Amino acid sequence: NGRQPMSTHDGALTVVYNGAIYNYLELRRELVAKGHPIISYSDTEVLLYAYREWGEACVDRFIGMFSFAIWDGHERKLFCARDRIGIKPFNYFFDGQRLLFGSEIKSIMASELVRAQASADGLQDYLTFQFCLNERTLFKDIKRLEPGHCMVVRLDGATPRLQTRQYWDVDYEIDDSHQEAWFVDHLFGLIEDATRMHLRS
Repeated sequence: NGRQPMSTHDGALTVVYNGAIYNYLELRRELVAKGHPIISYSDTEVLLYAYREWGEACVDRFIGMFSFAIWDGHERKLFCARDRIGIKPFNYFFDGQRLLFGSEIKSIMASELVRAQASADGLQDYLTFQFCLNERTLFKDIKRLEPGHCMVVRLDGATPRLQTRQYWDVDYEIDDSHQEAWFVDHLFGLIEDATRMHLRS
């Protein structure tokens, strides 16, 4: 029941998606209670209706690993997002007129609209750090959506407009209000909860 691309019952929203939303059962219950016509137990359908309910803020509610793109026909925009730490990849090419995207760069190359050329900056990053920094890849003109970022491409004018923004970052704020035993119990609870949710898939 998770066949893609998947659309809402009215065809207004369509999603392509790679990953797993681990808290989809909790989100499904909440969305069904709000009247959304979710018929499957697929996290893909939950993701789609979560966007309908909460818009771009839906990413704040997802616990999981994901990269996805949702076409919003009413707003004439494409909303894309990548999970918080970047487990699932999202690569794209945008030349001001055309947008190509995929989990793998070879899917972008398969379009034959982009020539495979090395990125000097990406290569320098890789030789120095064994990975590319920021949005760079090893290929010229092909970027990656960074972890914890989302992207919106608007088609409401003559020229497509692309914007990216960060929706999450690691919080390094020091907590002096608890003792060590509280942190041990809290960490154990987080690991236990994460393991329970991961076992769903």
